[in-house]
Amino acid sequence: MARLMKQSRSIQLASAAAAALLSVSPLFAADKINYQDHVLPIFRNSCLNCHNPDKKKAGLDLSTYQTALAGSNNGVVINSGDPDGSLLYKAVTHAEEPTMPPKKDKLPDKELAIIKAWIAGGALETATGKAVVSTKPKIDMTVSASSLRKPDGPPLMPRDLLPEPVVHADRQWATPCMASSPWSPVVAIGAQHQVLLFNTDTLGLLGVVPFESGEPQVVQFSRSGRVLLIGGGVAGKSGKVALWDLSTGNKLTDVGDEFDSVLAADISPDQANVALGGPTKTFKIYSTRDGALVHVTKKHTDWVTAVAYSGDGVMLASADRAGGMWVWEAKSGNELYNCAGHKAAVTSVAFRDDSNFLASASEDGTVKLWDMQSGKEAKSWQAHAGGVLSVAFTHDGRLVTSGRDKTVKIWTADGTQVRQFEPFSDIALHATFDADGKRVIGGDWTGELRVWDAADGKLLGNLSSNPAPLSERLSAAEKRIGELASAIDKANAGGAAAQAAADKATADQKSAESAAAAAKAAIGDAELRRKSADDAVQAAKAASKAAEADVAGKRTAAAHADKAREEAIAAVKSVQTQLNTLQETVNARRNALAAARESLVSAQAEADKKPDDEKLASAAKEKKAAASKANEELDAAKAELEARTVALKTLNGKMATAEGKAKEADDALAAAKKTIADQTAAAEKMRVVRKEADAAIPRAKADSLAAEKAVEPAAERAKVAQADAGKAKSAADAAVQQLVSAKQEVARLKIGQFYLGVYAARQELTARQSERDQLAAAVKTAQAEADNNAAAAAAAKKVSMDPTAAVKELESALEKARWLVASATNSSQAAQAMFEEKQSLLTQANALSQKLAAESQKSPGDQSLADAASRAKSTIEALSVGIDAVKQDAGAKADAAKSAVKAVESAQAALEKTKAELTGIPKKIETLEKASAASMAEVAKRKVAVEAATKAVAVAKGKLEQLTAEYQKKVQEAGLNPPGAVSKG
Repeated sequence: MARLMKQSRSIQLASAAAAALLSVSPLFAADKINYQDHVLPIFRNSCLNCHNPDKKKAGLDLSTYQTALAGSNNGVVINSGDPDGSLLYKAVTHAEEPTMPPKKDKLPDKELAIIKAWIAGGALETATGKAVVSTKPKIDMTVSASSLRKPDGPPLMPRDLLPEPVVHADRQWATPCMASSPWSPVVAIGAQHQVLLFNTDTLGLLGVVPFESGEPQVVQFSRSGRVLLIGGGVAGKSGKVALWDLSTGNKLTDVGDEFDSVLAADISPDQANVALGGPTKTFKIYSTRDGALVHVTKKHTDWVTAVAYSGDGVMLASADRAGGMWVWEAKSGNELYNCAGHKAAVTSVAFRDDSNFLASASEDGTVKLWDMQSGKEAKSWQAHAGGVLSVAFTHDGRLVTSGRDKTVKIWTADGTQVRQFEPFSDIALHATFDADGKRVIGGDWTGELRVWDAADGKLLGNLSSNPAPLSERLSAAEKRIGELASAIDKANAGGAAAQAAADKATADQKSAESAAAAAKAAIGDAELRRKSADDAVQAAKAASKAAEADVAGKRTAAAHADKAREEAIAAVKSVQTQLNTLQETVNARRNALAAARESLVSAQAEADKKPDDEKLASAAKEKKAAASKANEELDAAKAELEARTVALKTLNGKMATAEGKAKEADDALAAAKKTIADQTAAAEKMRVVRKEADAAIPRAKADSLAAEKAVEPAAERAKVAQADAGKAKSAADAAVQQLVSAKQEVARLKIGQFYLGVYAARQELTARQSERDQLAAAVKTAQAEADNNAAAAAAAKKVSMDPTAAVKELESALEKARWLVASATNSSQAAQAMFEEKQSLLTQANALSQKLAAESQKSPGDQSLADAASRAKSTIEALSVGIDAVKQDAGAKADAAKSAVKAVESAQAALEKTKAELTGIPKKIETLEKASAASMAEVAKRKVAVEAATKAVAVAKGKLEQLTAEYQKKVQEAGLNPPGAVSKG
């Protein structure tokens, strides 16, 4: 056994030595895995029978580097730098269908390793070729668990989407798919090469999401409502899933690269993965981060028609056209439940919000509920005759279904029918609730889309599966404005007439009511006037008597007041005379003061001229004294004048008081006299009033009775007229509101026309940025190639300094490999001889056993024969076990010997190649140095291209910013939200 282990170790060393031969000489370090030297021979041996320019199966030609990179009818099959994401590598490794070569074993592991290394290394054409820049997106779309709940604040609405349909057909198109946002009033409707998004509250078109990959077959919203998934493709050729961020209107990435259209897909609640399926019968899970294939399941026996993640992200359901349905563990892809029960194709699956139940719809006409705690069927009911085509939950657990019986129905969580809506004219393909569960949207085979009230089944309106181009919608909206303006004029005229009639009827009612009230009031008024007249006569008599007694006293008071007034007037006149005299004195003294001051100024001037003249100084002093005296006399006169003025004011006050009292006394006397006359006249007048009131009371009672009878008919006429006026006003208001809405629609559509330019500018910026990024990546690639070639040239120079070293090393390795071949051959021969020897013994043992058994049967009483036969059988069994091990060992040693021979062949080839290349080292160095220089020149050239691309990005960005600013200004001026902006209400 030790000898065998030693031989096995020798074989391992031989294999390792052979594998290391290519790394012995640095001369070969620059020989990268490339198409021309390594991959094309594999293709020529195994692939070109089908994938050549003549046959070109599936549109794929692998015979040249350029056609291999161009790909197939399904698109690019080689994704540089990402073998696991390349369709070619997945096909040759049999990771997914269609496998290559078809109906044969996959290629040897060594060849698969070369293909993988080639793609991972940049898919080089030659050893000195340029790596292909990978365009595979790397994004992080994952979200936390908190985002799976209803978002706070206003609902997220799509924004900055294309307002123009990508395709407008001659007629409406059957709706291939439909889904509602979980939290916003938004429904997505599949159409030709596009998905249409509508506001489920207003039924207006919010925008269009293009689907360039073909026809959309499935549409889903992420659990947050922010990401829109669109799956589809071209039947029999290609399929993809596109992911869009509705908060920005930008496409996030494409996932999957199928050989047939995607029929079913869903995005995981954390947005990390996309599950999809279709006619290939395979069920796949892709990563949204880099598009890598995470898991493949081949359990389905027919087209995969339905896929859904549970709300908690733990489970994943898939179903097929044969009625098969499974629930998988979402992360690992392991099977949880086989939900067998449907007798025909499963058309739709949906998890309830709490993930406790899964609903499935089938062409067998049933809807089934599955308990996710056990995987067992919990409920089943016949929902639609002929087949159920869709099923969807709302947040409260109700379900909505559509079917071949042309109807859409609502069900309770336990399968009780709540409502059936008016049937379509053709098969009802899809139905869903809106985000609040208050409305239901359904579509049929003819392309008709209806929106119903879920509570009462009333049809609220229709959506268009084939919206007209923006220009046509704008023209129709402008025409609608003219029609509504005319309708408003008619409605206003009718409303004015109805209101006039209502006003007249109301006025008539009020007149009748006023007349009745007046008549009733007239009775009380007449009775009150009669009583008031009696009271007034008595009061007048009493007042006249009192006034006559007061007249004498008022005459005496008037005489005293007149005397006091005359005395006050005389005193005022005396003081006024004194004031006049004092005023004249003040004026004279003011003039004297002015003269004294003028004389003082003159004398002071003379004294100043002659300061030593005492006479002049004395004269100036006298003038000053005189001026001071004049000033004192003036002040005294002013004081006296002021005192007399105050006295006059006092006397004037007394005079005014005296005059007032005198007037009051005269007025009081006159009033007393007048009172006597007035009271006498009033008493006589009240006697007349009482007589008139006695006559008016019977007439007022008769008028009141007649007026009360007229009130009720007038009120009824007013009520009818007011109702007619209300209807007319409502019609007019509705027409006005429609006109306002129409004008807003025109403004919105015009802004939408402008936004087309913004959208085009955004697309242009994206294209320029992508071009710049690819050029920048190409600069890095060219720089790396230049560095690699320079390093290879340096290595080659090093070899050229001692060319025999590499040869000696390879010769030594070859000798070692030959020795190992001899050792492995001897070991293999020894193992084969041992096997043959044991085989011979086993044959002899079998013959002996058979002979002993026969003899034992002939002599049943001979125990020794029986024991010998038993031991012979045991020996055969032991030899059989041992011989199997020896046989396996012999086979392994034979394989090891073959591997050792191949290792010698490889070593011999490496030695010969090295010797051949050693003779061309100078040429090799020259080639590498030229390649390095060429790469550096390419770096410089591409840097210039990057600079140009960067400028183009700046120009595109500037244009987009300018258009965006203009767009936002137009939106603000129009008082509108941007298309699909977050609602404020």
